[in-house]
Amino acid sequence: MAFYGAKDFQSSFAERLGLLRCVRRGRYDLLIYLAPRMRGRSDVRRDLLFFRFAGISKVIGAAAWQSLSTRKGGSLPVVEHETDHLLQRLSREGIAVPASGAATFELDLTGTEEQMATDWLQENLSVEERDRIVGFGPGSKWPSKVWPEGRFAQLGARLIESTNIFPIVFGGPEDHALGERLIKSWGRGANAAGALNVRSAAAALARCEAYVGNDTGTMHLAAAVGTRCVAIMAAIDSPGRWNPYGQGHVVLRRTIPCEGCLLRICEHEGMRCLQEISVDEVFDACARVVGNTSTPRQQAVGMY
Repeated sequence: MAFYGAKDFQSSFAERLGLLRCVRRGRYDLLIYLAPRMRGRSDVRRDLLFFRFAGISKVIGAAAWQSLSTRKGGSLPVVEHETDHLLQRLSREGIAVPASGAATFELDLTGTEEQMATDWLQENLSVEERDRIVGFGPGSKWPSKVWPEGRFAQLGARLIESTNIFPIVFGGPEDHALGERLIKSWGRGANAAGALNVRSAAAALARCEAYVGNDTGTMHLAAAVGTRCVAIMAAIDSPGRWNPYGQGHVVLRRTIPCEGCLLRICEHEGMRCLQEISVDEVFDACARVVGNTSTPRQQAVGMY
């Protein structure tokens, strides 16, 4: 298997030449090009030229590629979700796709993966606790996306007191210590961060009443398996582009002068976009989702 380093293309000339020869030997005749909108026009031209030299004559998905518009004063406009953008690029080539906002993600979780989640839940939760599970995603590999730990501690405590939820912390091994601190402050909870792999975590998230947390892979997993999300979104990208996909979610995001910075680490405003989102605001959003039996998962809850 060969990989095209499209993100930075910093490999040596010899490595690129070797990859070109490898692709040519495969005698591929079709390229599905679904580069994201953040790529520059020159990068797209370079990509397509590379694969043309590699002998690929037909390309699907490139003709409708468009970059995100840059701001010319004022706030950033709400943009089409990246999922819908990619699907519409395929539709321009005659491929049938779902309507905007109506796509579904079929993860095809195996019986083994489902059983891993079941076994973990049985080992860490009582039967009663499994009735009111809320998944928490307090971490991120991008520091600029992380809502303050102390606010997660306050939020979880208020949800436990008001609705008797049982919190489960999700994430990678790097989030395990954070999960332990939160569970200690809450006085209850289970820590799945690093304990479950991605697919078994998806199976566990499907059994949660809701997800609340940062803009992370965990959030997108929860949305993919139909779990409603209360998403605390940093303003580092265009609004709407990476929201949890589908209906039934609540998105909390601030419009501030530096939005769209795309910074991995906030260097200027002291995480202002997240600091302005209060515990009360997130708690109220959770109250609209948790325990709301009149609102099925596929009915829109709203975005503000």
